[in-house]
Amino acid sequence: MESPGTAPGSEWFITTAIYRHSRIAPALKNISGLNDFDEFPRRSPRPAALAGLLGPPMILIIAVGALYAHYGDLPALRRMLTGIAAAAAGLMLATVAKMARPLFKGTFKSSAVIAPVIAVATFAAIGILHWPLPLVLLVIVPVSIGAAFRNAGIRR
Repeated sequence: MESPGTAPGSEWFITTAIYRHSRIAPALKNISGLNDFDEFPRRSPRPAALAGLLGPPMILIIAVGALYAHYGDLPALRRMLTGIAAAAAGLMLATVAKMARPLFKGTFKSSAVIAPVIAVATFAAIGILHWPLPLVLLVIVPVSIGAAFRNAGIRR
């Protein structure tokens, strides 16, 4: 409902004029979700979607953490968490195996050989030899990128 003494749409006109004549108008256009400066600013649904995706898991983790802080000394809880950790590790390994399967079935001989070698070398360096992760990545990442570019060059 319009307040007395104002013309219909005057609030929209003032807001549009402020955005149009502002020096930061291009930045505001990107932030506020404006498609055009003649359009009234609308709120973007992105923050709500982000809060909807991150909010419930965050609340669940906080609640589980509070319960663990209170009941963490119970032997039954420790056994239960050990089982959950084993199930999570199994799910992670299954996902890694699914993702790695195409690497081991390379259509070209170079990709079928180099991908497993890089995977095994990374595992051995970090898991067995306990080398620092940043140093291992400093070597493995350029090698794997080079292998990918070499493989892409073979395909052409």
